[in-house]
Amino acid sequence: MASPLVANVAELLRGTGNRRDLEVTTTVDELGIVDDPRLEAGSPVEVRLHLSSLTDGVVVEGSVSVDWKGTCRRCLVEARGTLAAAVHELYQQQLTDPDASLIIGDQLDLAPLVRELLLLDAPSTPLCRDACAGLCQTCGADLNDGECACAPASGDDRWAELDQLRSALTTEPAE
Repeated sequence: MASPLVANVAELLRGTGNRRDLEVTTTVDELGIVDDPRLEAGSPVEVRLHLSSLTDGVVVEGSVSVDWKGTCRRCLVEARGTLAAAVHELYQQQLTDPDASLIIGDQLDLAPLVRELLLLDAPSTPLCRDACAGLCQTCGADLNDGECACAPASGDDRWAELDQLRSALTTEPAE
């Protein structure tokens, strides 16, 4: 069975300015992504692309989205979100641009592009929310639930000289 992310671009390449939209729902599994804890097996991947022909190739623009999961790097609770990656790629039959990818025959296989975007853009150190307060360094209490009973952490002795310098600079009268 042919991949839904393989587009025949023969018609596009017949003239500059030809356009084609490609909207596909595939899955993480169909893209060959396995053993990545951020992307659940079977998760749907929404692909919305716009293909436009140029004199020397095809520009692919649009977006790719998928749900992700992970562990918050501050408070260690489960974090979830939706990845929305922007697509802007150039494909050419004869490579003249060092950043372009090769069109093989009349087929444009977009699966490697989508797979790469998902793997590179999925958060490796996610947050449950932007304002996550994290855990207390002393007792491990979740500071998102409120303050803990621990005393405020004292300064690091290694920075004592710099703290004194900062105090001296902020207390000196302006000339």
